[in-house]
Amino acid sequence: MNKGGHLKNGHKVRSYISPKRYAFYVLFGLILGLALFMSLITWIAAGIPAVAVAAAFPCGLVSILGFVFMGLTQRTATRKAMSWKRALWYVLAVGFILFGVFVAAIAYLAVAYDTVYATFQLVDSASVLTAIITLMLFVLPGGALLIFLILTEKGRRKLCPHDEAE
Repeated sequence: MNKGGHLKNGHKVRSYISPKRYAFYVLFGLILGLALFMSLITWIAAGIPAVAVAAAFPCGLVSILGFVFMGLTQRTATRKAMSWKRALWYVLAVGFILFGVFVAAIAYLAVAYDTVYATFQLVDSASVLTAIITLMLFVLPGGALLIFLILTEKGRRKLCPHDEAE
């Protein structure tokens, strides 16, 4: 590649990511890093797994959903961008699934961890049932919405990506 973003044959290299999108990707990455560090700090300070998962929950969920939205609305050399309205439906479905997984993990770990001896203990069936019900209430609707969206998706492939003039 020569200077100025040109290949040897004279064709210009096209960048599909604008500086604004770069900034959002970096922002969501920083938020995810913040979630991981908050979880690690609370694990070291409190020593309770449920608190560590709960600390990572808000920032982790926001950053993952941001990455999902940015990835779906990104135009590439071979695919067209998804409309932002449909991408928000995908974000809602993934959000339901992740919310259910996070809350079920918090509900299970809050009961399964013995804070006196700092060990996991055998939990009664009520705490496992609470985690399963919590998981079921959010993952099933989110999964159903996600399956519906995938089955009704129109093709976004470009017919002739190399000849496209934009």
